[in-house]
Amino acid sequence: MGLRIGVTFLIGLVMVGCGSQHAPERNQVMRLSKTQQITLKEEGDSAISVVSSAAISPNGNFLVITDSHAGNVAVFRVSEGTLRNFISTSSAITDSLAFSGVSSWATGSYSSLADTRRNNPQALKELRNSYAQAVFESDSTLAILGDVRALFLPQGLQGDLSCYIAHRMFIERMNLSGQPSRVIFPDEKRPETTFARRGILLLDGRDGGYIVSVGNQDAVSRGRSDSAPTIALYDFTGKRKSNLSFIPEEFQRSSLGYNYLQPVGAVDSSGEIVIGYALTSKFTELKSAKTIEIPAITSSNKAFFSSVTSKSKGGVKQFDVDLTNSSCIRSVEVTERGYFSFIVQHGTGDEAKREAIEFSPSGDLVREAAFPDLTTLGSIRHISYHASLKGFLCLSISREGKLIMSIFRWS
Repeated sequence: MGLRIGVTFLIGLVMVGCGSQHAPERNQVMRLSKTQQITLKEEGDSAISVVSSAAISPNGNFLVITDSHAGNVAVFRVSEGTLRNFISTSSAITDSLAFSGVSSWATGSYSSLADTRRNNPQALKELRNSYAQAVFESDSTLAILGDVRALFLPQGLQGDLSCYIAHRMFIERMNLSGQPSRVIFPDEKRPETTFARRGILLLDGRDGGYIVSVGNQDAVSRGRSDSAPTIALYDFTGKRKSNLSFIPEEFQRSSLGYNYLQPVGAVDSSGEIVIGYALTSKFTELKSAKTIEIPAITSSNKAFFSSVTSKSKGGVKQFDVDLTNSSCIRSVEVTERGYFSFIVQHGTGDEAKREAIEFSPSGDLVREAAFPDLTTLGSIRHISYHASLKGFLCLSISREGKLIMSIFRWS
């Protein structure tokens, strides 16, 4: 069961930069009130079972939800809750990968659907492409992070059945009608063998490109977690421009590596990128080199990181973790005033407590409030702030299995 909190839990923020600390100058303890609730009108096979990501268009008219379990994307009209479009991945993305000229870090090539059908037809049923996360590039354009699968043929074995199913990330750009205009495959070439992972997808509004989660398991296995990248910037051709963040210290000490990492971040209108991780207390403003620390996360999760144990089973390391009494950051977004808004969750499950905190660019804690009892909404699947709504988007599954959209605002 989740951690029960009977009173509003106050979180202090400390901004660390250039070797100095600044205590908050302003702090308003406020309330959050529900101002809107709509049952989203799903149709036929468009039902959402897992909310892996949600975003609101800049004009506030559309909501996009990604179901990573089914691999689909649904677009709803915010004012009515009606379905605008339901988008499934196309098998043609496998051909896009095969004919793109990109290769894996391993020597070989990806097989087209026609070649797979001819040489290894039983593999076709395994080529299930899926969407993992979507954001709005504009009011009418989506950028979607997904997973494509293709038959991989090692060099010298073309046409041979000694092959395997490989998967890699792709980013597809399309309009709200589901018509694609671009698909890219993030670079995964050696020597760093950095590969894209499901996770954070942001737009770099200043320099152009996509910010996505990455991994380098080779570095972890060699005991070099401090040099293992976690987030990278790719240009619109898929070329990796730079690594933005690396495995944080807490995950290095506990040997978790990429396990339970859950990166979160946001980009403001000036191009400042704020990056952090759900279970760690520090968020970094990359351009200003400032660090935002949330002491409540530090204190609650100290015991968690020190209690992590692992064992090897079949040559694979398995971790024994208990998140019941931990706290985590579920999202960070930029408000219409240019402030950063965090959603903090205490405990796990449907009875977890959640609160919103907001701080100014200078690091002052501006306001905070606990969300009211959310159990009446059913099972909470997503909460995040959206400037175009001037409020918090909450998605939940009711006891009747309906997808509910609620809007909360400061009061």
